[in-house]
Amino acid sequence: MFLESIEAEGFKSYGAHTVISPIDKSFTAITGLNGTGKSNILDAICFVLGVDTPRLLRSASIKDLIFKQAKRTSGSAKVSLIFNNKEKEKGPMGYAEIDIIKLTRIITEDGKTKYLLNDHNVSTKTVTRLLQCVGLSSSKAGYNPNGVRVEKQAPYFIVMQGRVSRILSMKSAQFLTLLEECAGTSVYRTEKYKASSTLEKKEKKLLETKETLSKTIFPFLERLRRERDEYYAHKEATEKRQILQDTLVRCKEAIQYKEAESAIEERERIIVRLSEIEREIEEKTKEIVDVDVVDVDIASIQERIDNRKREITRMMIDQQEEERHAAHRIIERKEKEIQQILKGCEDTIKNLNIERMVSTEETENSEKTEEPEKEGKSAQTKIETLLARLEDKERAFLQADRQKDSLEKERKREMLSTEVEKIQRNLEIAQEGIEIAQKKGLTEELSAHRISLHKKCPVRPLDVIRREIERIKRELGYPIRDGVYGKVKELLEVVDPAYEISVGVVIGGRKEYLVVENEEIGRKVIDELSREGRRIDVIPLNKIITRRIEPKKEDRARAYGSIPLIEAITYPQEIKKAMEYLLGGYILAKNRKTAVDLRDKESISSVTLEGELFDRRGTITGGSLDTSKYKFEKTKRKEELLLLEKEEEQVRKTLKECTLQELNESTEFLKLTSLKKTLSDRISQVKAEIEVLGRECVRKDEIKSISESIQILTEVKNKIDLRYTERDRTSEKLKEIEEALKVSKEKEAKLQEEIKRDESDKLNGIKNNEVNRARRSIQIKERKRIEMDVDLIKKEKIKHEMRYKKIEHVTPMNRKNKSKKTKEELELEYAQAEEELNFIKSIP
Repeated sequence: MFLESIEAEGFKSYGAHTVISPIDKSFTAITGLNGTGKSNILDAICFVLGVDTPRLLRSASIKDLIFKQAKRTSGSAKVSLIFNNKEKEKGPMGYAEIDIIKLTRIITEDGKTKYLLNDHNVSTKTVTRLLQCVGLSSSKAGYNPNGVRVEKQAPYFIVMQGRVSRILSMKSAQFLTLLEECAGTSVYRTEKYKASSTLEKKEKKLLETKETLSKTIFPFLERLRRERDEYYAHKEATEKRQILQDTLVRCKEAIQYKEAESAIEERERIIVRLSEIEREIEEKTKEIVDVDVVDVDIASIQERIDNRKREITRMMIDQQEEERHAAHRIIERKEKEIQQILKGCEDTIKNLNIERMVSTEETENSEKTEEPEKEGKSAQTKIETLLARLEDKERAFLQADRQKDSLEKERKREMLSTEVEKIQRNLEIAQEGIEIAQKKGLTEELSAHRISLHKKCPVRPLDVIRREIERIKRELGYPIRDGVYGKVKELLEVVDPAYEISVGVVIGGRKEYLVVENEEIGRKVIDELSREGRRIDVIPLNKIITRRIEPKKEDRARAYGSIPLIEAITYPQEIKKAMEYLLGGYILAKNRKTAVDLRDKESISSVTLEGELFDRRGTITGGSLDTSKYKFEKTKRKEELLLLEKEEEQVRKTLKECTLQELNESTEFLKLTSLKKTLSDRISQVKAEIEVLGRECVRKDEIKSISESIQILTEVKNKIDLRYTERDRTSEKLKEIEEALKVSKEKEAKLQEEIKRDESDKLNGIKNNEVNRARRSIQIKERKRIEMDVDLIKKEKIKHEMRYKKIEHVTPMNRKNKSKKTKEELELEYAQAEEELNFIKSIP
């Protein structure tokens, strides 16, 4: 690369644009007369090549380089050097594709410098790097080979006038520096020293930074690391806490749901109970209203009850009379049987007396009959003992039955008496309550009127209705007043479920907008909700501008088989403007192709059944949809709220006329009145039962006395039968004794014959002793048995006498208990008793 030309304008003596060219590749010196501008050309070259020192440019300041003449100045100095760069291998790196390199420097009067490279602004550093690559360093402040910094010197590539001898007198170090400058290696040394200096600074800075890091940053980072770990732990704990809170909320919601279900069930039960209470109140009211009729009917009803009771009593008496007659018939039959038995007993006893007299004579005449008499006595004693025990058992059994019956009757009577006392106390309490209520001015008519008034009133309490109203208001999200029509989603209804997605896509989030009559009402609604911390969007019907497709375009759209979207819904006519505002500018297309045709050919916005929106301006909206967001469920919350408010007003009026306390007092008064009637009826019924029970006790005593007489007669018969059996056994025993006596006599005769035949006296003596002992033992046994039989017969006679006395005692009692018997029956019983007494006395 070599200098090819120089252009100067406004630089020192070159005021006008001056071009010095061509310059030969071998050009090395400028010669000429003094004052011709040789030095100015060299100054211009040094100026472009980056020399900034005014001394080296032969001026007092950098501003003196600008051309000045008389009172005029050019305002700036501009010098350009044009280099030939066709020798690429010797050219600067990075500029191999440029054949001509034009380097320009401009300086202004305010001292600002600007470089241009091929007429493009570049930085000073870029120009310096370019010149250093071709060995044209401006020799600014640098470093010598020893690394010592030197001040700026004149450029080595320009030898000014009078400077040749100075170059020739250079020392070796200076000459080496000159050679390095010419060879272009000095720039690397400079860069090296600069890099070393920078490296030292960086190392020092690095040490400072390390120290700062170790003292400040690292502890800070460690603290940050701990804080980060704590933050992550806190974040994890927060997430867990949030999860637990969500779980807790869900559990609470589940519990609330369960409680709500149980509350609903309880509410239903309460409603059912209230319905029952209402029915009871209605019935009581009817009873109270018909109380006069009831009072009139009470006498006839009571008369019928008394007649019925008398009829029942008469029937019971008739039945008991029949039972008594049957018992008398049984007694008569038993008495006849006893008479027959007694006759038989009399004959038997006479026979026994004859036999006993015969046996007694035999016992007096012979010692052999002593033992049979003793055995008879012992048998008679045993028989009497067994009969006595049997009588005791029978008497105990009869006594237990009588005690059981009497205890049961007494217990029943005590229970009825206790019930009467209890009913009497309750009746007194009810009467006291009625008197207190009457002192307050309560009557049955007034109580019935209050109850009927509350019956017409809603069942639910006032606080429940208020809570229900507040809940519905919160769910609605806006106040109910005149001029507020409701939210869009509540006002419209889709004609066909297939159109829901299309209508929902067009309306979007505006379905939550509130439709109001005018702007003033909308402002009041917003102010009211803002006080509650809520927001809402309103559509004032007097301010909105409706959008509707032109009739011609609408007809053309119908030709495609489409309909206006507003025809896919129904709505109240008073909000027609709001519906036209929301849906009036859209057509419902049956498919995508139709929608595209309507947009491109007719310039109409349309929406498909799938929810794809084709705007007439070119935009398309579509994709996956959450169909649940586009459902329009028309609720009846507003109607429910109005009904509840009416119900609340009705409850207020009712409570104003009759409070709950007055209602409770009236209800309690009617209950006490009804309770009083019920208790009075119950007392009458219990008293009647006690009376009937007393009559039954009297009849049962009579029946018992008859039964006892029958039982006594049965016992007498049984004992007579037993005596017959004992007589038979005694006869058999007598026969056995006689047979035993015959046998013993035969044995005695045989023994006597044997004694006579025995020749031995001793043997005879022994045999006689044995025979005597055997005879005496037999005689003793027979005598004892006979004595026992005689004793038994005597004891039997005594018992018959005692029984006769009992019969004499029972007969008067039976006469008293059987006071209703006829005279003939009493005479017959007396005759039978006389016969029994005579029979018993006839027994020896």
